[in-house]
Amino acid sequence: MKPILLIAALPAALLFAVPVPKATDNPAENLTHYLSFRSEGKLSPECRTTQTQFVCEAVRQALEEVEDNATVVTAFEKGTVAFNRALEVLLQKETFEATTKELEEVERLRRQYLAAKGPEIPPPPTPGVDALERAIVGNLEALDITGFDHYRQAPSTHLHIDALHFANRMKRTADGAAFAERVIGSVILDYRGATLETNASDSAFAATPNLLEAWFDTNDTERADYVGSRLHTLYAAEMASPFSGSFALTNSFEGNDTIDTRFRSRNGNERGNSDTMALHLTLRNASALFTPARTPQPPGLPDLLFNSLHAQSSTDGKAYRELLKTDKRFAAYIGQYDILLRRTFDRKREKFAYSPTLTRWITEAESAFSALLRGRADTLEISVINRSGLSAIQLFSLLMGQLTALPPSPDRRPDMEKLIADTAAAHLEVRIEAR
Repeated sequence: MKPILLIAALPAALLFAVPVPKATDNPAENLTHYLSFRSEGKLSPECRTTQTQFVCEAVRQALEEVEDNATVVTAFEKGTVAFNRALEVLLQKETFEATTKELEEVERLRRQYLAAKGPEIPPPPTPGVDALERAIVGNLEALDITGFDHYRQAPSTHLHIDALHFANRMKRTADGAAFAERVIGSVILDYRGATLETNASDSAFAATPNLLEAWFDTNDTERADYVGSRLHTLYAAEMASPFSGSFALTNSFEGNDTIDTRFRSRNGNERGNSDTMALHLTLRNASALFTPARTPQPPGLPDLLFNSLHAQSSTDGKAYRELLKTDKRFAAYIGQYDILLRRTFDRKREKFAYSPTLTRWITEAESAFSALLRGRADTLEISVINRSGLSAIQLFSLLMGQLTALPPSPDRRPDMEKLIADTAAAHLEVRIEAR
């Protein structure tokens, strides 16, 4: 291994001439110095202890970096982060001093390499640093930021968030659970007053026509570019309207080494646009993915069971309908896409005519997407339920069984689309609706 690769493998903050913190008798002060060190001296938090937490605050901070030859500035008015006091054992003077000695050795090797450009430098072991890094992440309980701004020079981009709140309410164990990691409980992220202003020409909206051209097996770049540019203009207006939302992940221990997982998200802005999603999963033999609190581990591979998904997206379609009404070229291209869409679904309907379930799905999707394209609907709702109870491994085994049962034919490859569609139709309930 080359020296530069060894050095690059070390923690990023350690590669800069930032003084290694000195250990003190105050754990909160040690945490203050370490966090400042990890930010390369660009943040200056002040940490204190409460009965159950370390609470660190930083006021009016700004970090400036250069990424891909563009200046990037991240700033906030106030930031507060809270860690569980279980972190304290690694911040006691003697333990923290051993960690700083590891950092000093890394710094010595860094200086030696930069000065001599000599032979390979073996990476030194840093068990104390590794343990402290894991503990900082593992004991994070809350983060609050107000007045957050992220600027990028090129393309000119400004993300602003009035307030952001993160809470990790997961526990290390549940009754009878075999997990040493914090996996049981809830993680929540709330944000409000967010806006994104940019002069970038690319976005998910601008890329949509290219995806349609690929799906329809057409390659009309002029059409795709024109529609994409118009959709991007609508997208920019939407993102400049303040939006707020939340994400929540909740895990519960179901017994028999099983975790029930539920994810929910919502987002909405002042123009009447909103998105919601609810996802329900079950993870079996879950402790195989985490550090076990008991040995030996129970037998079995981790296995994911998809239970259900419900997603709904609503937009204020006035601006889109106005564009269809006033921009004849845009409207003509959308009409062409609608015709191509219906032809594609007609071919799929013919291919899967033997399956009433698949035919219904295709017809529902055709009706929904055509209504959205034509501006006749503002809301898309998709619901998927696993009515079979089969897990990912069981469904994969089912697919493999169907493949091996096919008669050998060197001239024809298996129709994977048909196999997957048939399997889905046999085990899932799907509803697609636009209104």
